[in-house]
Amino acid sequence: MTESELITASHEALTRMDSIFEFWIGGTFAILVAFYFIGNSSTRMLRVIAVFLYAIFSALIATRFFSVSGIYVNFRDELIAIDSVGVIADWSVELNTILWPTLFFVGTASGLYFIFGGHKVLRQHGAGET
Repeated sequence: MTESELITASHEALTRMDSIFEFWIGGTFAILVAFYFIGNSSTRMLRVIAVFLYAIFSALIATRFFSVSGIYVNFRDELIAIDSVGVIADWSVELNTILWPTLFFVGTASGLYFIFGGHKVLRQHGAGET
């Protein structure tokens, strides 16, 4: 691949990673809002099903994200090998490889806790009661 093609392909991979992350954030927010409004009226079975489905959703999103990030790293390594000026600073990539998985796992764990155990907190504050 030429330098121009590698830069374009790496940019497309980064854009895809961003859209995958935004989709996960949207799904996480949706489940949190849904269970906030359901509140105390959710049954244990509903919470178990929601935890199961949200865990599968998060696992699939993580798999897709890490797959695309692997593709990006390959393009970036090829750009580094040809001493391209189009290489994104290594510190930003390294920071992203630390922050995204941390945010993903903490966010997923928080979402799962909120679905399964959040009704106790909601009961204390009266949320979800109509």
